[in-house]
Amino acid sequence: MRHFSFVFAFIALLFHPTISTAQTSAATSLSQVTELKALFQNGQTFLTWHEIAGGDVRYNVYRSKAPLQSAEDLSPDKRLTQVYDYSSLNLMASINRMDLSKVGQGKKYAIPKRVYFVIEEGKAPLSDDTGLFVATAHANETVYYAVTAVTNGTENKDLSSANALAEGVAEKVEPVQAYRQNDEVDYVHWVDDQGTPSYPAMGATPGGAYNFRVHAPKGNGPYALIGVLHGALFQYNTPDKERYGKLDGLEGDTSVRVSLDSPLIRGEIEGITLPSLGRDSFRRSTSQVAASASASSRPAGSQPTFLRSRSGGFGGWGSADARVLWTMDWVAANYPVDKDRYSLRGESMGGMGSIQIALSHPDRFAAFNGYVPAFRRASDSGFGIGSDAYSLVEQHSDGNLPFIMFTAGRADNTVKWADKVEFAKFADAQKVGYAFYWDRRQHVYIPGDEWAPTWDEPNGMPTMDLTKFSLRKSFPAISQLSINSDFGKVDFAVKPAERPKADVEGAGDLIGSWNGWAGWDFDTIKDEKDSYEITLFLQPFAKQNSATATITPRRLQAFSAQPNDQVNFVVKDKAGKVLKQGIAPADKYGAVSVPEVPLTKEGVVLALSTMK
Repeated sequence: MRHFSFVFAFIALLFHPTISTAQTSAATSLSQVTELKALFQNGQTFLTWHEIAGGDVRYNVYRSKAPLQSAEDLSPDKRLTQVYDYSSLNLMASINRMDLSKVGQGKKYAIPKRVYFVIEEGKAPLSDDTGLFVATAHANETVYYAVTAVTNGTENKDLSSANALAEGVAEKVEPVQAYRQNDEVDYVHWVDDQGTPSYPAMGATPGGAYNFRVHAPKGNGPYALIGVLHGALFQYNTPDKERYGKLDGLEGDTSVRVSLDSPLIRGEIEGITLPSLGRDSFRRSTSQVAASASASSRPAGSQPTFLRSRSGGFGGWGSADARVLWTMDWVAANYPVDKDRYSLRGESMGGMGSIQIALSHPDRFAAFNGYVPAFRRASDSGFGIGSDAYSLVEQHSDGNLPFIMFTAGRADNTVKWADKVEFAKFADAQKVGYAFYWDRRQHVYIPGDEWAPTWDEPNGMPTMDLTKFSLRKSFPAISQLSINSDFGKVDFAVKPAERPKADVEGAGDLIGSWNGWAGWDFDTIKDEKDSYEITLFLQPFAKQNSATATITPRRLQAFSAQPNDQVNFVVKDKAGKVLKQGIAPADKYGAVSVPEVPLTKEGVVLALSTMK
């Protein structure tokens, strides 16, 4: 940002007699910040001030280890950031991003209700004419702050209007907290671009605010924790009736759920100046925003805009790993959560984010379900979107990954169909734990339509329960299931006017699954050093009563086989009758795959034991 030479109003001459009358008269018409206050709490300093009215106004925030007493003290190296004149407005809680995206070109979106930040729980929200900036402490030290007004590009560096702190703020590096905003159990935390040992860098600029919503049972738990990641034009508070990746899913109130936000601004808003990032700004990811607009040139206190770039990727969740993990850990610290039972679910951009984040952190997530996602390989060329789950699976050839679920639509002409089929075949060959579900759904949630969803709908069939998975429990990777559904040869993922009829020859199964027809009982698992046992079955809604599949136990806790070991196995029905037995060799990673295990709806018991 350009810095100009400024002078003070006449009253400043009383305290700074070296300043000339000519200098002071030039600044007489410039208004200035008043009532600057600082509140230090939980590792952050909350600066508030009274804003000035009218014009194109922004505010420079200065920070120093010594008192800021004159214009000469306001050097560029002391300038921490610049904020817009709506810094107390919780913009992401005030707008509906889907409605914003529908505003025609040349028109502006009118905010239906302005929502302002609460910075002290139990107290009133900030007022419209209050400025706000939240600075994260990076050292245990006393610092001083000043805030100046920049009107139509001209900064008033006068420090005589109570816009510089006379007393320093004793800052300490300590865990940062989120602050409850309302009875909906919405929270906000303010991020930093540098990070501390307990609070990682989570923004391209300092002081950006992020919302999240928590729904929790009233019991003592501990409960599983499900993180919900929204699609590109949705947000943390989008109603469940409008989206696939719901905050309150079919598991009901048996888990704590947190809906996170990944802001996307597409369009113009009345009375709001947004960062100018070029005509393709709404396609930029957080990392690209950081590269194209540094903290010294781009105002903070505003949310970055992102969706995806023309070079590929999967959108705004692509660089949000640290924020997702911090938010889930914060929720786990403040609600009765079992930290071994983290999972994610999301749709579209959020589905891809769920896939990428969970597979990137297999030591943190037990499972995930990505709705209407896109997959792509890192080597894919040209314009495309999608999560490169292939590379992440291949990086963990030992198979110790979260359980993978993804749910897609045969009629989804936004992210298409073929890439899901390809990834399902890949996952099956890799013998990782996964289930692929599909139905007639389109990319947009439209219940009751001919091309409506079935899986995870109130009157449909359930996908596997995310709350059952744990980092401390093994699960079976199912492959080569004999009753897997038919992908079909007809492409329904085209524009509605071009879509073939549902009964066309070669359609295959319009509602189907790979591995979703089978299941197991977590409570029956016996995972010991020399033996392993699990009860497997076909789901009640499976179209057949019997099937066979290859079973590979994954995320083992105690059972261990060495590469190339010979492992005994036996399969019995519930009455104890032996259905199959034999020897299965361990692969080069020690994983044991038992082929053609018979499965029934009544259930079978698979037992493994190492040969002595």
